Amino acid sequence: MRWHSTGLSVFQQCPEKFRRRYVEGERDEFLSAGSIIGRSLHHAAQLGAEARMAGQAIQLDFAIESALAHFDGLIIEDAASPEPIPWADTPGALEDRRDDVRGLVTLWVDKAPGWFERWGEPVLVEEHFSVEWAGHNLSGQIDMATDRHVIVDWKSGKRPMSEAKAEREMQQFVYPTAYEVLTGVYPELMVFAQLVRKKPTKTRPTWTYGINIQERRTDPEQKELLKRLLDDYQRQTDSGVFPLNIQSSLCSPDWCPFWSTCPAHLLKPLPERHEEAEAAEDTVEEAVEGD
Repeated sequence: MRWHSTGLSVFQQCPEKFRRRYVEGERDEFLSAGSIIGRSLHHAAQLGAEARMAGQAIQLDFAIESALAHFDGLIIEDAASPEPIPWADTPGALEDRRDDVRGLVTLWVDKAPGWFERWGEPVLVEEHFSVEWAGHNLSGQIDMATDRHVIVDWKSGKRPMSEAKAEREMQQFVYPTAYEVLTGVYPELMVFAQLVRKKPTKTRPTWTYGINIQERRTDPEQKELLKRLLDDYQRQTDSGVFPLNIQSSLCSPDWCPFWSTCPAHLLKPLPERHEEAEAAEDTVEEAVEGD
Protein backbone atom coordinates (compact mmCIF):
# COMPACT_ATOMS: atom_id res chain seq x y z
CA MET A 1 0.00 0.00 0.00
CA ARG A 2 1.17 3.55 -0.71
CA TRP A 3 1.58 5.60 2.45
CA HIS A 4 1.75 9.38 2.58
CA SER A 5 1.64 11.87 5.40
CA THR A 6 -1.98 12.93 4.86
CA GLY A 7 -3.22 9.35 4.87
CA LEU A 8 -1.21 8.54 7.99
CA SER A 9 -2.63 11.59 9.75
CA VAL A 10 -6.17 10.53 8.82
CA PHE A 11 -5.46 6.99 10.05
CA GLN A 12 -4.28 8.39 13.38
CA GLN A 13 -7.42 10.46 13.83
CA CYS A 14 -10.11 8.22 12.33
CA PRO A 15 -9.39 4.76 10.87
CA GLU A 16 -12.93 4.60 9.45
CA LYS A 17 -12.36 7.75 7.39
CA PHE A 18 -9.06 6.26 6.21
CA ARG A 19 -10.89 3.12 5.11
CA ARG A 20 -13.50 5.03 3.16
CA ARG A 21 -11.03 7.35 1.46
CA TYR A 22 -7.98 5.21 0.85
CA VAL A 23 -9.15 1.58 0.94
CA GLU A 24 -12.63 1.82 -0.59
CA GLY A 25 -11.79 4.89 -2.68
CA GLU A 26 -15.03 6.71 -1.87
CA ARG A 27 -15.12 10.15 -3.43
CA ASP A 28 -14.53 12.82 -0.84
CA GLU A 29 -12.66 15.54 -2.64
CA PHE A 30 -14.19 18.94 -2.21
CA LEU A 31 -12.87 22.47 -2.29
CA SER A 32 -13.18 25.02 0.48
CA ALA A 33 -12.27 28.69 0.47
CA GLY A 34 -9.21 27.84 2.55
CA SER A 35 -8.01 25.09 0.23
CA ILE A 36 -8.44 27.33 -2.83
CA ILE A 37 -6.37 30.06 -1.17
CA GLY A 38 -3.75 27.52 -0.09
CA ARG A 39 -3.40 25.99 -3.55
CA SER A 40 -3.10 29.43 -5.14
CA LEU A 41 -0.38 30.39 -2.66
CA HIS A 42 1.47 27.13 -3.35
CA HIS A 43 1.32 27.90 -7.06
CA ALA A 44 2.91 31.31 -6.53
CA ALA A 45 5.53 29.86 -4.17
CA GLN A 46 6.43 27.23 -6.76
CA LEU A 47 6.92 29.86 -9.47
CA GLY A 48 8.95 32.02 -7.10
CA ALA A 49 11.25 29.19 -6.03
CA GLU A 50 11.73 28.07 -9.64
CA ALA A 51 12.66 31.63 -10.59
CA ARG A 52 15.20 31.67 -7.77
CA MET A 53 16.68 28.38 -9.01
CA ALA A 54 17.05 29.94 -12.46
CA GLY A 55 18.87 32.94 -10.99
CA GLN A 56 15.98 35.29 -11.68
CA ALA A 57 14.29 37.83 -9.44
CA ILE A 58 10.84 37.02 -8.10
CA GLN A 59 8.46 39.49 -9.73
CA LEU A 60 5.62 40.48 -7.41
CA ASP A 61 3.17 41.47 -10.16
CA PHE A 62 3.74 38.21 -12.02
CA ALA A 63 3.40 36.16 -8.82
CA ILE A 64 0.09 37.83 -7.92
CA GLU A 65 -1.26 37.57 -11.46
CA SER A 66 -0.36 33.87 -11.66
CA ALA A 67 -1.83 33.11 -8.24
CA LEU A 68 -5.10 34.89 -9.07
CA ALA A 69 -5.35 33.06 -12.39
CA HIS A 70 -4.90 29.79 -10.50
CA PHE A 71 -7.51 30.93 -7.98
CA ASP A 72 -10.02 31.74 -10.72
CA GLY A 73 -9.44 28.34 -12.33
CA LEU A 74 -10.23 26.60 -9.06
CA ILE A 75 -13.37 28.71 -8.64
CA ILE A 76 -14.56 27.55 -12.08
CA GLU A 77 -13.74 23.95 -11.16
CA ASP A 78 -15.65 24.24 -7.90
CA ALA A 79 -18.67 25.83 -9.58
CA ALA A 80 -19.06 22.67 -11.68
CA SER A 81 -18.91 20.38 -8.63
CA PRO A 82 -22.02 18.79 -7.03
CA GLU A 83 -21.74 21.02 -3.94
CA PRO A 84 -20.04 24.29 -4.90
CA ILE A 85 -19.07 26.89 -2.34
CA PRO A 86 -22.11 29.18 -1.82
CA TRP A 87 -20.32 32.46 -2.47
CA ALA A 88 -23.56 34.29 -3.19
CA ASP A 89 -24.74 33.70 0.38
CA THR A 90 -22.11 36.15 1.65
CA PRO A 91 -21.85 39.31 -0.45
CA GLY A 92 -18.25 40.28 -1.12
CA ALA A 93 -16.82 36.99 0.17
CA LEU A 94 -15.30 35.95 -3.16
CA GLU A 95 -13.49 39.24 -3.65
CA ASP A 96 -12.34 39.14 -0.03
CA ARG A 97 -10.72 35.79 -0.69
CA ARG A 98 -9.07 37.17 -3.81
CA ASP A 99 -7.70 39.93 -1.60
CA ASP A 100 -6.37 37.22 0.71
CA VAL A 101 -4.45 35.70 -2.19
CA ARG A 102 -2.97 39.10 -3.06
CA GLY A 103 -2.01 39.76 0.54
CA LEU A 104 -0.46 36.34 1.17
CA VAL A 105 1.49 36.28 -2.09
CA THR A 106 2.78 39.80 -1.42
CA LEU A 107 3.95 38.68 2.01
CA TRP A 108 5.62 35.56 0.59
CA VAL A 109 7.50 37.51 -2.08
CA ASP A 110 8.60 40.10 0.48
CA LYS A 111 9.95 37.51 2.93
CA ALA A 112 11.27 34.91 0.48
CA PRO A 113 14.80 36.37 0.10
CA GLY A 114 15.30 36.22 3.86
CA TRP A 115 14.04 32.66 3.96
CA PHE A 116 16.45 31.58 1.21
CA GLU A 117 19.30 33.21 3.12
CA ARG A 118 18.18 31.42 6.28
CA TRP A 119 17.52 27.93 4.88
CA GLY A 120 19.51 27.83 1.65
CA GLU A 121 18.84 28.02 -2.06
CA PRO A 122 16.08 25.82 -3.54
CA VAL A 123 17.19 22.72 -5.42
CA LEU A 124 13.91 20.76 -5.39
CA VAL A 125 10.52 22.42 -5.93
CA GLU A 126 7.15 20.62 -5.82
CA GLU A 127 9.01 17.32 -6.03
CA HIS A 128 6.68 14.34 -6.31
CA PHE A 129 8.11 11.15 -4.86
CA SER A 130 7.16 7.50 -4.64
CA VAL A 131 9.91 5.46 -3.03
CA GLU A 132 10.26 1.99 -1.57
CA TRP A 133 11.51 1.94 2.00
CA ALA A 134 11.57 -0.77 4.68
CA GLY A 135 8.97 -2.85 2.87
CA HIS A 136 6.61 0.08 2.36
CA ASN A 137 5.91 2.64 -0.35
CA LEU A 138 6.21 6.28 0.69
CA SER A 139 4.64 8.88 -1.57
CA GLY A 140 4.03 12.60 -1.42
CA GLN A 141 5.24 15.95 -2.64
CA ILE A 142 8.01 18.09 -1.16
CA ASP A 143 7.20 21.78 -1.57
CA MET A 144 10.85 22.82 -1.46
CA ALA A 145 14.24 21.45 -0.44
CA THR A 146 17.43 23.51 -0.32
CA ASP A 147 21.12 23.04 -0.92
CA ARG A 148 21.56 22.85 2.87
CA HIS A 149 19.25 19.83 2.94
CA VAL A 150 16.42 21.72 4.58
CA ILE A 151 12.87 20.68 3.68
CA VAL A 152 10.33 23.50 3.63
CA ASP A 153 6.57 22.98 3.58
CA TRP A 154 4.41 26.00 2.74
CA LYS A 155 1.13 26.28 4.61
CA SER A 156 -1.67 28.79 5.00
CA GLY A 157 -4.66 29.13 7.28
CA LYS A 158 -6.65 31.30 9.67
CA ARG A 159 -5.01 29.83 12.76
CA PRO A 160 -1.28 29.56 13.41
CA MET A 161 0.13 26.07 13.76
CA SER A 162 1.09 25.44 17.38
CA GLU A 163 4.30 23.76 18.46
CA ALA A 164 2.22 20.79 19.64
CA LYS A 165 0.61 20.39 16.21
CA ALA A 166 3.95 20.72 14.46
CA GLU A 167 5.25 17.99 16.74
CA ARG A 168 2.46 15.69 15.52
CA GLU A 169 2.81 16.44 11.81
CA MET A 170 3.51 13.18 9.97
CA GLN A 171 5.41 15.08 7.27
CA GLN A 172 8.39 15.45 9.60
CA PHE A 173 8.70 11.64 9.61
CA VAL A 174 7.78 10.78 6.01
CA TYR A 175 9.51 13.57 4.09
CA PRO A 176 13.02 13.32 5.61
CA THR A 177 12.94 9.55 5.17
CA ALA A 178 11.90 9.81 1.52
CA TYR A 179 14.42 12.61 0.98
CA GLU A 180 17.21 10.33 2.21
CA VAL A 181 16.13 7.66 -0.26
CA LEU A 182 16.18 10.24 -3.06
CA THR A 183 19.45 12.01 -2.17
CA GLY A 184 21.36 9.78 0.25
CA VAL A 185 21.25 12.52 2.92
CA TYR A 186 18.97 12.61 5.95
CA PRO A 187 18.07 16.31 6.49
CA GLU A 188 18.48 17.89 9.90
CA LEU A 189 15.66 20.44 9.57
CA MET A 190 12.02 20.34 8.53
CA VAL A 191 10.36 23.76 8.32
CA PHE A 192 6.66 24.52 8.33
CA ALA A 193 6.35 28.07 6.95
CA GLN A 194 2.77 29.17 7.44
CA LEU A 195 1.24 32.37 6.12
CA VAL A 196 -1.71 33.18 8.33
CA ARG A 197 -4.88 35.09 7.50
CA LYS A 198 -5.80 36.81 10.74
CA LYS A 199 -9.52 37.46 10.87
CA PRO A 200 -11.01 40.78 11.98
CA THR A 201 -11.55 41.44 15.66
CA LYS A 202 -13.10 44.28 17.65
CA THR A 203 -9.74 46.04 17.80
CA ARG A 204 -8.63 45.09 14.27
CA PRO A 205 -11.58 45.45 11.88
CA THR A 206 -9.85 44.20 8.73
CA TRP A 207 -8.11 40.98 7.69
CA THR A 208 -4.35 41.12 8.16
CA TYR A 209 -1.57 38.66 7.38
CA GLY A 210 1.23 37.23 9.46
CA ILE A 211 3.91 34.55 9.39
CA ASN A 212 4.23 31.55 11.66
CA ILE A 213 7.44 29.53 11.38
CA GLN A 214 7.84 26.12 13.02
CA GLU A 215 11.32 24.61 12.61
CA ARG A 216 11.61 20.97 13.65
CA ARG A 217 15.01 19.34 14.17
CA THR A 218 14.85 15.86 12.74
CA ASP A 219 16.63 12.74 13.97
CA PRO A 220 17.43 9.52 12.06
CA GLU A 221 15.88 7.64 15.00
CA GLN A 222 12.54 8.90 13.71
CA LYS A 223 12.86 6.33 10.95
CA GLU A 224 12.46 3.54 13.49
CA LEU A 225 9.30 5.16 14.82
CA LEU A 226 7.97 5.53 11.28
CA LYS A 227 8.78 1.88 10.51
CA ARG A 228 6.85 0.66 13.57
CA LEU A 229 3.90 2.89 12.72
CA LEU A 230 3.74 1.70 9.11
CA ASP A 231 4.02 -1.93 10.16
CA ASP A 232 1.18 -1.48 12.67
CA TYR A 233 -1.07 0.32 10.20
CA GLN A 234 -0.39 -2.24 7.51
CA ARG A 235 -1.36 -5.06 9.87
CA GLN A 236 -4.51 -3.18 10.81
CA THR A 237 -5.33 -2.56 7.16
CA ASP A 238 -4.80 -6.23 6.36
CA SER A 239 -7.16 -7.21 9.20
CA GLY A 240 -9.95 -5.08 7.74
CA VAL A 241 -10.81 -3.58 11.15
CA PHE A 242 -11.24 0.20 11.09
CA PRO A 243 -12.88 1.58 14.26
CA LEU A 244 -14.70 4.88 14.42
CA ASN A 245 -13.18 7.70 16.41
CA ILE A 246 -15.89 10.19 17.30
CA GLN A 247 -13.41 12.07 19.51
CA SER A 248 -11.37 13.07 16.48
CA SER A 249 -11.37 16.67 15.27
CA LEU A 250 -12.12 15.20 11.84
CA CYS A 251 -15.41 13.78 13.12
CA SER A 252 -17.48 16.77 12.09
CA PRO A 253 -19.62 17.72 9.08
CA ASP A 254 -17.18 20.60 8.58
CA TRP A 255 -14.22 18.27 7.99
CA CYS A 256 -15.59 14.88 6.95
CA PRO A 257 -17.59 14.47 3.73
CA PHE A 258 -18.64 11.01 4.92
CA TRP A 259 -20.45 12.44 7.95
CA SER A 260 -23.98 11.79 6.70
CA THR A 261 -23.29 8.17 5.69
CA CYS A 262 -21.06 7.22 8.62
CA PRO A 263 -22.55 5.85 11.87
CA ALA A 264 -20.55 8.50 13.72
CA HIS A 265 -23.17 11.16 13.00
CA LEU A 266 -25.65 9.14 15.06
CA LEU A 267 -23.26 8.86 17.98
CA LYS A 268 -21.70 12.30 18.19
CA PRO A 269 -23.68 15.52 18.68
CA LEU A 270 -22.74 18.56 16.68
CA PRO A 271 -20.31 20.84 18.55
CA GLU A 272 -21.59 24.17 19.77
CA ARG A 273 -19.78 27.43 19.25
CA HIS A 274 -19.32 29.61 22.31
CA GLU A 275 -18.21 33.22 22.61
CA GLU A 276 -15.40 32.11 24.93
CA ALA A 277 -14.01 29.75 22.28
CA GLU A 278 -14.15 32.43 19.60
CA ALA A 279 -12.38 34.90 21.88
CA ALA A 280 -9.66 32.31 22.53
CA GLU A 281 -9.13 31.88 18.79
CA ASP A 282 -8.75 35.64 18.38
CA THR A 283 -6.14 35.71 21.13
CA VAL A 284 -4.11 32.97 19.45
CA GLU A 285 -4.30 34.61 16.05
CA GLU A 286 -3.24 38.00 17.38
CA ALA A 287 -0.12 36.37 18.79
CA VAL A 288 1.25 35.69 15.30
CA GLU A 289 4.08 38.01 14.45
CA GLY A 290 4.17 39.81 11.16
CA ASP A 291 7.86 39.27 10.55
